This record gives sequence, C-alpha cells and structure tokens, in this order.
Amino acid sequence: MKKQYDIALLGPVSRDYNIEPDGSCEVEIGGAIVYSPFAAKAAGADCIALVKGGTDVPDVRKRFDGFSGDLLILPSAAMTSIENRYLDISHEERISSLKSQADPFVKEDLEGFDAAIYHLGGLVYGDFSDSFIRMVAARGDVALDVQCLLRHGEGVGQAMTYQDWETKKDILPQVKYLKADAKEARILTGTDARHAGAKQLYDWGAQEVFISFHNQMLVYDGEAYYECDYTPISLDGRTGRGDTVFASYLAYRMRHDIATSLLYATALVVLKMTQTGPYLGDHAQAAAYADEHLKVRVEMGE
Repeated sequence: MKKQYDIALLGPVSRDYNIEPDGSCEVEIGGAIVYSPFAAKAAGADCIALVKGGTDVPDVRKRFDGFSGDLLILPSAAMTSIENRYLDISHEERISSLKSQADPFVKEDLEGFDAAIYHLGGLVYGDFSDSFIRMVAARGDVALDVQCLLRHGEGVGQAMTYQDWETKKDILPQVKYLKADAKEARILTGTDARHAGAKQLYDWGAQEVFISFHNQMLVYDGEAYYECDYTPISLDGRTGRGDTVFASYLAYRMRHDIATSLLYATALVVLKMTQTGPYLGDHAQAAAYADEHLKVRVEMGE
C-alpha cells in the first residue's frame, strides 16, 4: 500500500554563492525546498520532501537537520548552483546568475506514495515541465510557486532573466494554489494593481491565488480578496520568506478556511524572519503572534 501524505514538497537544492553589497560572500545550500518542508510541518502537515540533486553532498542532508517529516534526496547529473549578488541590505534587489542546473523532475520521482497536495518549488525554468505539471494535477492538487516558470538561466556567468510564462493560459487551469510575489505577478499580468493582478491570474485558471508583498499577504479565490498586513520584527531571516509563507498556508488550508490559514501563515513567516534558516518554531507560537498582532481583511470581489 502506498503511503499517503498531506503534502509532497518538490524542489532542487542549490549551492548558493551570496554576495553582499560590501563584497563579502557566503556559500550555503539553498532553494525553496530547504525552507518549505519545515514550514509545512510546523503548521501541522504530514509531509515528504523530495530533493533533486546533491545525493553525494553531505551538506545537503545536514541542511534538513531538525526536519521531522520524510526526506528523499533524488539523484541528478548536476546540482543547481546560483550566484546571488545583492544590491542592498534588504535583499529586495539582486542580480542572480546560474552556474549549473539539476535534472528536471520526472514521473518516476513520485513512485511509492500519494499526496493530497503537491508543492512545486523550483528555482529555474526547466525544473518542472508542462507535461509534469499536468501529470501531477491528475494525482492531486498542484501548488505552484511560479518563480521557476519565469526565471531563465542565460548561460554560465550570465545574469538570469525573468520572462513571461508562454504557456500560462494552458497550464494555470491545472493549478489549485498559485504563489507569486509582486514582481512575478506584474510580469505575468502586466499590472502593479494588487487586486487586478490576482483576479487576472484567477481568471486564467488558478483556483486560489496567493501573492506576497513586502508588507502584505494577499489571497484571491474568485469571490473575495483576503489581505493580511504585517510589519517584520526583523529582516535577519528574510531569505526563504516566500517559501515559508506559502508552504505553511497550504498546510493550514487542509484544515482551515482561507482567512484563518492566511492569518496563521503570515504570523509564522514574521517569526521565521527573526532568524536565518528555516522556521523551527511551532504552530502555537504562530497562533499566539497572530492573535495579538495580525488581522485579515476581507473584501468581496466584483
């Protein structure tokens, strides 16, 4: 009998070279997949993390120390590696270049288990093919972080570029939960207007649209806009914030309505940003912070 999980989280790890504005460089194992499983688990999900690349790199398994879910490191001919040159201390602006890329995910990577939600947290275009997304949608709900459909490697040493997703109108109807940040939503829709952008992505087929901003989290489900404003306590742990908030939202959505899930997920990511690395707290801490500091506004759509 196949094991059944709440959420399967898929993504490549990356050997990241993070260069600060002062020229200092830190090398670490990064990627959405090193943050999202911890957040989903803390929010109560029974989950498995499927990691592409780094089977022979001890630092990869070490990066998941403290993760109490199941972990599977999948073989790959190469390991993704990215250089991030940050232009300011907030890390809002950066120039990233692709040094190498892991093999794409394939159907065989999903053998032996089933999940209610499949979280696709890629890094670069090519991590997940359109056919793979369609195949996953036939197994369960697809939760897609759109970054990996927009960010393209332009060759070793060349800055990666963001390009519109050519097949978005064909594939978005396969997506239950869609995650984008402000920049990604603008590239996809051509507008900076928060509600208009979310509505356009919904109209193209995504059933729940989650857009993260530096001061607000927004969800639109075709009926209402749910907004949760927040003020970071600290930006020390800003890396991985989008991955954390989306994965925790998915976990909460399995048992809560949109407003409650958004409230708790926003609280959890605010706490995560107080320290580097993945979120190592629990739901009780997030709930306590949410109850004291946050609220969700609901505005009915047109």
